Amino acid sequence: MGKGRKPIPLKAKQLTGNPGKRKLTKEPVPHAAVLKRPVWLTGHGRTMWERVLRVWRGTGVLTGADQGALEAYCAAYGRFVAAQAAVDANGLTLEDRWGGMKKNPAVTVLSEAVAQMRSLGAEMGLTPSARAHLAAAPSDTKDEFEAFKAANAG
Repeated sequence: MGKGRKPIPLKAKQLTGNPGKRKLTKEPVPHAAVLKRPVWLTGHGRTMWERVLRVWRGTGVLTGADQGALEAYCAAYGRFVAAQAAVDANGLTLEDRWGGMKKNPAVTVLSEAVAQMRSLGAEMGLTPSARAHLAAAPSDTKDEFEAFKAANAG
């Protein structure tokens, strides 16, 4: 029997205005923390880190608890770019020592990096389908949610 759909995080439901109108369950709330780019993350991975933070900064979707997942996503992106460059430079196949053809090992690295990015990206709202669940509304959404919370507090 399948596991069913992954639950949508509370923050994502709040950003969308809880379209299903189901009761919102409480979740553990990680402490707000500034995500710090690790020093080992360089090149294209670093560029992706900055791009992701620029997109999600201030939404509350990514917290300090997501540091490791974001590091892994950006590292996978760095491997993806490097592997694609190697495939572009050397082709999908290489000549082996006997003169036969074999798959370029960079193709495997490329494929694994894409799989990691797809998995981690979906978890963090970095894919189009994941963002469709978030449907981040205009900047006044937070004010509407705060007003809703205040009206229903108690």
